[in-house]
Amino acid sequence: MKILFVNAPVFFNRFENSQAPLGISYMASLLLENGFQEVRIKDYEVESFNENEFLSLIKQYFPEIIGFSCRTASYPSAVKLITLLQQNNINALLVLGGHHATALTDAVLKETKVDYIIRHEGERTFLELVRTLSEGGDVERVKGISFIKEGVLCHTPPRGLIMDLDTLPFPARELLPMNKYAYSVLLSSRGCPFQCVYCDKNVSTRNVHYRSVENVVDEIEEIILRWKKDRIYFIDDHFLLNKKRFFEITDEWMRRGLKFEWLFQARVDAIDKEVLTRAKASGCISIIFGVESGDPTELEFLSKGGSATLEQGEKAIRLTREAGIASRTNFMLGFPVSTHETVKNSIKYAKNINAENYRFFHVVPLPNTPLWDKCVEDKIISDDIDWSKFNFNEAMIATNDLSLDDLQVYAGAAYFHVFKWKVLKEFTITVIFNFYKFLKELPKRKKMSSSLFYSFPAFANMASQIWFLMGRMNFKEKMRYLRNIIVTERNL
Repeated sequence: MKILFVNAPVFFNRFENSQAPLGISYMASLLLENGFQEVRIKDYEVESFNENEFLSLIKQYFPEIIGFSCRTASYPSAVKLITLLQQNNINALLVLGGHHATALTDAVLKETKVDYIIRHEGERTFLELVRTLSEGGDVERVKGISFIKEGVLCHTPPRGLIMDLDTLPFPARELLPMNKYAYSVLLSSRGCPFQCVYCDKNVSTRNVHYRSVENVVDEIEEIILRWKKDRIYFIDDHFLLNKKRFFEITDEWMRRGLKFEWLFQARVDAIDKEVLTRAKASGCISIIFGVESGDPTELEFLSKGGSATLEQGEKAIRLTREAGIASRTNFMLGFPVSTHETVKNSIKYAKNINAENYRFFHVVPLPNTPLWDKCVEDKIISDDIDWSKFNFNEAMIATNDLSLDDLQVYAGAAYFHVFKWKVLKEFTITVIFNFYKFLKELPKRKKMSSSLFYSFPAFANMASQIWFLMGRMNFKEKMRYLRNIIVTERNL
């Protein structure tokens, strides 16, 4: 049985994400391990898309099952691909999975008319579905799927979580365009016990389960030795939840003599000097902090739990800087409780903590989150939802005090505010050294953009993020927008 997995992008040919799609890579590897050898993956997050080429691929490979993975942000792209196949009468079973399909199963089934939806974790479910179809069995016995039968929506019983993650083979990286990813991604645990209002728990859940230390380090070793990659991003929801395990993992890879650069996501209240000392000694180059807001009113609304206070955020960034590790702080703009004052407080707080890098995302109410429920209750979300706006670069929640245009301008002004002096330094005091790094790295990285981010990080980050914010504007709108963010930044 021939199977094709397709990773739908947020926007075709924008290349905003450079992370490998682990979900479908795990499903592909499990299929290969169980005797289904004709499996392929197309990752349109990093590969160029052309309708005719896509249809040509389908007609040449002739897959019997095409599986699509999408988030809420990439759902419109998945719909476009599915519609394209249906309009061209492609004779293949269409299967859709991911957070969005799990959260809004009935609506997605009705809109896309795909043959099956995979709910929650997909590895075991997809394997059983493929096996059942290949053997002509009864799909209604497959747990964790939804479909339409004779006009009726059908949902089989839910499947339990994969508690022993070591039973999963490593992701099928051999099916991915590995040269197109900036770094390798690795997931050592699933789940997070916290309940932030904006976070979707459809697939990851609050039930945290771990891979063994040996299993994690074996995959690290494979990434380094087989794929010749020396930079790894741990994408666990909360990599430092179990600090004893964190030390055991780093102990093991250091014992094996594995040397590589790595980065991870962290809560600000999980950081201490002992963790940072070990992180630095074992090759950590950056920590991504979900700060989210620099205003106490907004922070209370977020329900982050723990001790994720503004003071703790300042301390975490300071300790990280003192340890010689770079930090990136993520902020969100435009909560239902946001005002001009709270947004300005966040931007000024962001600059004061002096992180190396920043991201300012627009608040997006993902389905099946407390934030979504509040927006539905307050009628902030209309019945006619435009899913293409759920992309984190477009403001979509107007508040009593802030229009969508206000928020869009604040996002650009935020990048200008935190980066402008860093950019000035890169092009004056350190320009010769930065240009030398650029020329040195260009042959190694083979991509001008990658070398630019390495050599002039402040400029590259500020310019790229403002460019994404202007994504769907015409030329006049872009010029007006740039003028507005400069004026707004001066008034912060």
